[in-house]
Amino acid sequence: MGSNYVEALVLARDLHKRVSGEMLTKPDGTVLVPVDLAPLMLLVKDEFGPQFEVDIARTPKLNKVFGHYLRYDSRVKIRIADRLNTCWTRLVICKEIMHLFCSNSEEHYSTDPIEQLKKALDRNEPSALDHELHDEDFALFAAMEYLYPWHLRIKLADMNGYDYLAVATKFRIPQIVVENYFITGYGSLSESAHQQL
Repeated sequence: MGSNYVEALVLARDLHKRVSGEMLTKPDGTVLVPVDLAPLMLLVKDEFGPQFEVDIARTPKLNKVFGHYLRYDSRVKIRIADRLNTCWTRLVICKEIMHLFCSNSEEHYSTDPIEQLKKALDRNEPSALDHELHDEDFALFAAMEYLYPWHLRIKLADMNGYDYLAVATKFRIPQIVVENYFITGYGSLSESAHQQL
C-alpha cells in the first residue's frame, strides 16, 4: 500500500504543478481552497487531446456505488450518484478523473460497455481483481491528495486546530477524509510518503 500511495501522491502533486505551479496560494499567501476541479478538466484535454470529451452527469441509477466511469477512445462518461452532496460529488468526480491518468491502457477503453462488463464479471482471476482494486485505491489516494494537498492541509489544520468539519468545509471534501488524516494511519502514511519525495 505504501508504494501505491507514494505513486498516487506523486501524480496528484504533478497535476497540481501543471495546473497552478508549486503552491496553491496567492502571492500574498492566501490559501486557494477549495481546490478547483476546472483546471484538472483542462489537463485531461492536454493529456488526451482537444477533441477528448468528458461527460459528467448525475444519475439516480447508482444504488451501491457513488460513481463510475466508462472510458472510450475519445471520450469518458462519468456518472455520479444523485444522492451525493457537493463534497462527496467533488471527491467522486476527482477520483474518476484520476482513473484517466492511472488507467491508460487499452484494457480500460470500451467501444462496447456491455461486453466489457461481461468480461469483468466473468473473470475469476485474483490478479485481475487485484489490478482493479489497485486502480481504485490509486485513484482514491490521488483524488484525496489532489483535493486535500499536503502543504495546504498542514497549514489549515494549524489554523483550524482539529475542527474536522471546519477543515472539510473549507476544502469542500467529505469530513471523513479529514478525520482519516488525523485519526487513522492515513496521516502518518501521507507524512512518510512526502518525506520519501
